[in-house]
Amino acid sequence: MKQAIVFDLDDTLYCEKEYVISGFQEVDRWIRIHLNRQGFFEQAERLLYQGHKGNIFDKVLQTLRIEHDYSIIREMLTIYREHLPRIKLYEDALWALQYVSSKARTGLITDGFWAAQRQKVIALGILPFFNHIVYSDELGRACWKPCPLPYIKMTESLGILPSACVYIGDNPQKDFITAKCLGWTTVQVKREDGLYKDIIVDSDYWADYNVSSLFELRHLGFV
Repeated sequence: MKQAIVFDLDDTLYCEKEYVISGFQEVDRWIRIHLNRQGFFEQAERLLYQGHKGNIFDKVLQTLRIEHDYSIIREMLTIYREHLPRIKLYEDALWALQYVSSKARTGLITDGFWAAQRQKVIALGILPFFNHIVYSDELGRACWKPCPLPYIKMTESLGILPSACVYIGDNPQKDFITAKCLGWTTVQVKREDGLYKDIIVDSDYWADYNVSSLFELRHLGFV
C-alpha cells in the first residue's frame, strides 16, 4: 500500500488536444473582433492535425495575409494561455481521482505556463481531489520536469517519504526518470490516442508499470 498517488495533468487526466482546440477558438474570436479577419481557427486546426507545433500562430497569420509583429503574437499567446478552456476529464481519470482520493493522499505535478495550467485545473474542477499541487513553472522554467525539485516539493508538502509515492504520467521523456531516481514508483498510462505511447526511450526512462487505462490502478495494489 502506498501513502500518496501523484498525477501528471496533460494527456493523463484529460486530452490536451481539447485544450489546444479551445485555445484556438478563443484566439479566433479575438481576431474576428480586433483584426476583422475570419478563418484563423480552421487554418490552425488543420496545421494541428497535420502535426505542426510551435509556430502555428505565425503560419496562420501568414496564410491569412495578416500583417503582424510580436505584439500581435504576444496578445494571441496571452489569450490562449489565460482563457478558461472547454475541456473534460477522461472517464477513467474521474474514476481514478474519486477512488484514489478516498484511500490515499493525492497530488498533481504539472509543467507548462502557470496561468494556463491553473486554468485547466479550474476548468476540470479537480482542485478538491488533491492534497497538494505543484505547478513547476512557479519554481522557474528550469524546474520543469525532469527537474527533481517538483517531486521533492511534493513529498515535503505531503509529509511522506518518496518510497511511499506513486507518480502517474504519460510522457516517458520526462515523467519517470527523476521520480524513479528519488525512490518513487512510476506508472505510464498508454492511451490509444496518446502522443507518447509508442515513443522509444532508454530503459532508464521507462516507468515501473504500464497501463492502458487508469481503471487498471485498482489491480496494481497501490491503494
